[in-house]
Amino acid sequence: MKLYDSKNNIATFKSAVSKSERIVGSIPSIAEENGALLAIITLSETPLDSSADFVFHLKVEEFINLFQS
Repeated sequence: MKLYDSKNNIATFKSAVSKSERIVGSIPSIAEENGALLAIITLSETPLDSSADFVFHLKVEEFINLFQS
């Protein structure tokens, strides 16, 4: 009995990642439907910037420092 099958494990991993991406990608819309606000903190623009309530194009460290000053 073979306990490790690299091809099968890679396929399983890819499937899990794909499902995770879909789940994580749907969180902003689910949150918005339930009354949550969306804040995006990143250096680059995202497809969700236009629907976000707050957008900060900063490093996370810089964003945190705004509140520590």
